[in-house]
Amino acid sequence: MTRRFALIFVCQHGRLEAQACLLAASLRKFARFDCDLIAAIPEPAEQWGKPTEQTLALLGKLGVRTVGIHNEIDPAYAIGNKIACLSVATTADKLILIDSDMILIRPWEDDARFAIGFNARPASVASFTTNDADWDSVYAACGTSPLRGLVRTTVSGQLIHPYFNSAFVAVPGESGFGKAWLDCCRKIDAITGLPKKRPHLDQIALSPAVAKLGLEYDCLDETYNHPINFKPMDADRPPLFCHYHNGATLAREPLAVRVVRDLIATDSDLAAILSGQSGAPIICGNLPPHTPSPFTQGELWGGGSSFVPQNMAPPSQSEWQDVCGPAGEKLAVNGQDLLITGIPRSGTSLLCSLLHRHDNCVVLNEPPQIIPALSQNMPPWALARFFRETRRAVLLGHEIENKLINEKVTEDTAQGGSWQRYRPQVGGGDFVLGMKATIPLLSRLRSLRQTMPHARIVACVRNPFDTIASWKTTFPHLRDADIRGRPIGGPLDPWITARQRAELEQIADIKDIAVKRAAWWRYLAELILEEQANLILVRYEELVRNPLSILEPMIAGCNPGRTKEPILESEPRRKTNVLDAEDVIAIRALCSDAATRLNVFRVEP
Repeated sequence: MTRRFALIFVCQHGRLEAQACLLAASLRKFARFDCDLIAAIPEPAEQWGKPTEQTLALLGKLGVRTVGIHNEIDPAYAIGNKIACLSVATTADKLILIDSDMILIRPWEDDARFAIGFNARPASVASFTTNDADWDSVYAACGTSPLRGLVRTTVSGQLIHPYFNSAFVAVPGESGFGKAWLDCCRKIDAITGLPKKRPHLDQIALSPAVAKLGLEYDCLDETYNHPINFKPMDADRPPLFCHYHNGATLAREPLAVRVVRDLIATDSDLAAILSGQSGAPIICGNLPPHTPSPFTQGELWGGGSSFVPQNMAPPSQSEWQDVCGPAGEKLAVNGQDLLITGIPRSGTSLLCSLLHRHDNCVVLNEPPQIIPALSQNMPPWALARFFRETRRAVLLGHEIENKLINEKVTEDTAQGGSWQRYRPQVGGGDFVLGMKATIPLLSRLRSLRQTMPHARIVACVRNPFDTIASWKTTFPHLRDADIRGRPIGGPLDPWITARQRAELEQIADIKDIAVKRAAWWRYLAELILEEQANLILVRYEELVRNPLSILEPMIAGCNPGRTKEPILESEPRRKTNVLDAEDVIAIRALCSDAATRLNVFRVEP
């Protein structure tokens, strides 16, 4: 059977208008099946405003049918406009509601799964409730039995009651789903004391509407609704639909930027609307004055409670100009990411400084954003987002923060350096971007390979005698082996394994400080050894004595640019005179085998 589809989206004056034009253009280009494109325009115009003539003309040129819809929940609840979309009359076999802030980025063929009654992706996170009693009250108010089974949130990985994201919802064309959805929304909205009804009312009501109509449900994956506010896209495995929320978020995804630029290159009318030249509103920051925003600034950036980079400027009114103008050429280019980690005092800051001497390379030395990014959900998607945000900020000439001394990246944190805001200059969108953190990144190596599969991970190691001698003479938390005080990589870290937690507890309980330091060095070395096949291993003495050959594997095949100052050979620094007999005995007893496997073993201090 050949299905016919109706694809419907809201085209609302203001925030959603230009987005709706971009979505329509992408659907017309990439949808490879029989489909009716429908733009739903909220009415009355006195309440919601009216799309511009330029927008209506573009929709007509693209063969998009426009229909009027009415918000039958509450004019103060702007999201309620989308609920009316699934009541629009159609002869299509399948009616699909698509949020206006999405874009189709590659050819889309019919899929056998659309024979199932209801198709939607589970929510990214459990933004409503996991309380059984609350869900019982929802289904009771709607007069239906609960949907069976559990679903898994696609970002936080929680098993929850069936709860779906409403950005892409597919239902049978004549199922009456829109009416059932509206009815459930009204009844849920009337429940007293139910938490987080708004702005999540539309999503809460999906499951009881499915149950009420007796539809089978199909859990789509992120192919049909990839939330780039949470997760960067993998260019090797791109989704169909990119859910970008606002222009600033889209601008950090090179693949999405390339698609937009291809679309505007072939349609000057779309280019004019997105760039604001036609007088159409630039929509990524604000709603019209008469339409209260259901989102906080944090939600616009990252999806509710997710990590928001501290050093990034908030979205502006000219975000589409960044994508559509000259800056978009750089934004559309991928560059190499580097994760720099290792055992503390093993040359990681020196490595940052050497890399940063290239004029198309930016390396952040221990950015404070890494800790909150790695402390959130697993896998740590927030760090991958932070890389994308930083790359976008650099390309747009925004200020970022780095640990600098004499206007250069600190090459030894024990020698000083302070956090300073600056604008690094790079040659193009393919610049190399690195970030350094020792124990936090070491503690997340396996999950970072999942969230940043194309990043090169560099781990620095050093002879345990020299390392522990440096621990004793630099930072108190290293000198004292303060394991319990570490939010990441300590025994209270919720995302380490049970074996790691037990080992860290055992080390933290050691009374002899020399033994404790040696045991901790060994533990960190074992983290590197477990992932050694996936790392670029850098030995401190080799880095100092032959830096150019050691840097080569990190930047091979990339465009790091030219060196701005010489990278010279030198001699390793040593402080082993501070080691006492207890240190030497402990290091020999606990560190020798791991040091041998890392090829940094030395018999004498």
